[in-house]
Amino acid sequence: DVETSLKPKRETILFTGMSVMQKKLYRDILLRDVGAIQGGSGSRTALLNIVMQLRKCAGHPYLFPGVEDRTLPPLGEHLIENCGKMVLLDKLLKRLKERGHRVLLFTQMTRILDIMEDYLVMRQFKYCRIDGNTSYDDREAYIEAYNKPDSEKFLFLLSTRAGGLGINLQTADVVILYDSDWNPQADLQAQDRAHRIGQKKEVQVFRIVTEHTIEEKIVERAQQKLKLDAMVVQQGRLKEKEKMSRDELLNAVRFGADKVFKTKDSSITDDDIDLILDQGKKKTAELNEKLQNADKGDLLDFKLDGGGLSAQTFEGIDYAKAAQAQAEMFGIMDIGKRERRTVANYNESQLYQNQIAALQGTKKPAKKKQPKLPKSLRLPRMEEYQMFDRTALQKISEEEEKAFKLLPEDIQKMAAGKIPKKEEEKEEGKEEAAPFEMPPLLDEETKARKQLLLSEGFADWNRSHYNAFTKGSAKFGRHNIETIAIEVGKPFSDVDAYAKAFWSETIGKARFSQHEYERVVKAVEKGEKRMEDLKGIKRGTAVLISLFDNPWMQLEFTQTTCRDKMFTIEEDRHLLCWAHKYGYGQWNAVKMAIRRNPNFRFDYFLRSLPVEQVGRRCEQLMKAAEKEVLELEKRAREEAGIVVEEGKEPPPIELPNYKVIRAQMRKKAKQEADVKEKELVAKVEDLEDKITKAQQRLRALNEFTKGNSGPIIALSSEFPEELVGDLANLVATGGTIGIMVLANKFSSRFPGKATKKKICAKIEEIAIKETRPENGDDRETWYLKPKYERVLSEETLRSTNAAKEEKLARIANDKKEEETQGSMLATGAPGPDGTMVEFPEYDGVEPPKEPKKAFTHFCNGSRKEVKGSLPPEERRNKKKVNSILKQRWHGLVDEDKEFWKKWEAWDLERFTRDKSIFEMASKKAKKRGRKGGEESGKGLSVPKKRRK
Repeated sequence: DVETSLKPKRETILFTGMSVMQKKLYRDILLRDVGAIQGGSGSRTALLNIVMQLRKCAGHPYLFPGVEDRTLPPLGEHLIENCGKMVLLDKLLKRLKERGHRVLLFTQMTRILDIMEDYLVMRQFKYCRIDGNTSYDDREAYIEAYNKPDSEKFLFLLSTRAGGLGINLQTADVVILYDSDWNPQADLQAQDRAHRIGQKKEVQVFRIVTEHTIEEKIVERAQQKLKLDAMVVQQGRLKEKEKMSRDELLNAVRFGADKVFKTKDSSITDDDIDLILDQGKKKTAELNEKLQNADKGDLLDFKLDGGGLSAQTFEGIDYAKAAQAQAEMFGIMDIGKRERRTVANYNESQLYQNQIAALQGTKKPAKKKQPKLPKSLRLPRMEEYQMFDRTALQKISEEEEKAFKLLPEDIQKMAAGKIPKKEEEKEEGKEEAAPFEMPPLLDEETKARKQLLLSEGFADWNRSHYNAFTKGSAKFGRHNIETIAIEVGKPFSDVDAYAKAFWSETIGKARFSQHEYERVVKAVEKGEKRMEDLKGIKRGTAVLISLFDNPWMQLEFTQTTCRDKMFTIEEDRHLLCWAHKYGYGQWNAVKMAIRRNPNFRFDYFLRSLPVEQVGRRCEQLMKAAEKEVLELEKRAREEAGIVVEEGKEPPPIELPNYKVIRAQMRKKAKQEADVKEKELVAKVEDLEDKITKAQQRLRALNEFTKGNSGPIIALSSEFPEELVGDLANLVATGGTIGIMVLANKFSSRFPGKATKKKICAKIEEIAIKETRPENGDDRETWYLKPKYERVLSEETLRSTNAAKEEKLARIANDKKEEETQGSMLATGAPGPDGTMVEFPEYDGVEPPKEPKKAFTHFCNGSRKEVKGSLPPEERRNKKKVNSILKQRWHGLVDEDKEFWKKWEAWDLERFTRDKSIFEMASKKAKKRGRKGGEESGKGLSVPKKRRK
């Protein structure tokens, strides 16, 4: 099946000019490689390098180091104004944003993506970015964020070849190609990120091209490849033209060079974006028409521009002809006189001098060489990292040099070591001249100040020392001078002095450039922050492991979640314990521990993990341990009532054992559950009262509608005082039943007199439910309060007194029976030596322990002695201990075994006694349960679940 609903895409080529900065760079690139451009000695590799530099210049001048003015704000308008493409892009994106479009922007270079990010932050456009360094997880997250409904992301930055075929961004409807690829298929694949199944809008493609530059030739060649694709590829002749030849590259580089050299002004237009779009549509149509004309004729006659126009034709002039090239390409195309060509010249300085001389014309006469200070008085080479006060020293040096120039010429030469040629001094036999003394050039105060300024610098420090110092400060912290000194390779005193000078406001900060100093400070602060983070996760791991008696088996997370479906709880426990044991970063040791541990002998997943993944998981677990400990400490401070002020370090607090923490958590959870249960019970009771009222009103209404002339029963809002006596008699005979059962009984006897809620409240007011052993109670029973006992009827009083006497009689009978049976039970039995050994206390709640055999008594009595005879490492070996006990038992004579058999007989007597006590306690419990069931079972019913 073919997708027919997909609308065709529409491509427009937008041409823009170059800024002054771009033209200067473009001109400099051509000048430096003038020999290669003339075709005299340039190889194909050299031309490819020129092509890349020209493409970078057309893309953005800030791609070249040192071009951007660092004194300007990093997110200023200069980022846009110094590049023709950025000016056009800024206008285009503003218009697309206004009209609600969503954009994909592709470029060949990731450094251009960095510049684009600065621009988008400056314009406050929300965006996503994918390039070759983006991980798979981040790539999926960015795509999902961009494609989700009502996404706030306006623009998606991509490198042209990033992501392969797995990127689907059909929610965008505009594609901008910031620069073009030699291979048109790469650009087509980039366009198809948006133009694919699922796209509901018409896709617009804007290709930005810098006019009169090499980019025009790149676009033309790419369009030509598409036209030639069917003819060349299907005929199997593509391999012959896979790469551009040297002549084709040369023609592309020469294209537009004359336009660049004719004017130095900016060629960026200030036209409105709509006018630029219209011009782009016209030029795109002209290019397509030119390529259609190129299809005519034989394939071998297919020219680069179509219609017979060569790549070197510009403004009607064919620069391929040598004579016209020499006449028209003036400065950069001046071949000069016929000379033998040199094979190679690697002297760049000589090459640049020749080029400059050719441009400047006749060489000017050399000026007279100015005298210089002697080497002994010259300043040493002062690098920034040596922290000399270069401004002050340079000023003193200039004063010294002025004074030196005022000296006579002979003295200047003698100071420089050149002795004048005089006849008198050359005569033989004359004594040697006295050593030359230089007259003072500076006053004593200035001379002393110069020596002081020279002593402040660190002349013996080179670039490698400085780099080692900055890296060591970032790695170990700025205050760890001893370790930094080892990294630098200098004595502690030298490094300490350098560190004090570097971190001081008056020396280090004042004598370094702002950019360099801020770079180092930022790197060191970042390293120190990482050290603090490492310190925190190490502490968190140590504290969490210390909370458990056996962390290898018990460790768990309750406050944070760090579960990974790839790792089990047991694996995470061991990884965290090993990370704590061997230290952070010792992942190879953790890997070896996994291999040595028998628990993971068949855990092929964990054993086959690479060291990097093991380290990544250990780091995740250590961070989770830190969060867990911080959360536990926060809760402990809240429970202890410790208030932590905002912005201050919380006071240390000692955490209890994890068993205590778990018990506290369970207790707190139970309390919260009890509170919720009470709230629910209160709501249920209130709801039941409302339901009862509604049912009663409904019954009364039904009776009224049937013609019953009797009064309608209405629930009283208060409990009637005349019914207090009836309620008291009911409660007094209620026994152990629940309060709701009493309320239901009263409501059935006196319907409509009061709500159940009022009845329950009245019951709690006149009576109390408690256990009174003196009355024979073994469970909570209802008793009236003294002031309400007077309202009881005589029949109720007789009934309650009879029930009380019956309970007391039953208790007395049970007690007498227990005493009789207890007197029959023995309290002990003879031991092995014949003396009476008492039985341990037994309450009969739990079933009695089974009697033990003689061998079991022997093992219990001899195990400690056997373990003491073994080495410490073998005492926990149960198999070995048990085997020794069996050997000793079989080695006992009959007399020794008789001793343990007597203990067996004693234990049997103990079991018989305990069994009798347990049976009596069981009978008593059954009797009590049956009696209680008879009293409380009346009127009870399990409520059925109501259907909604």
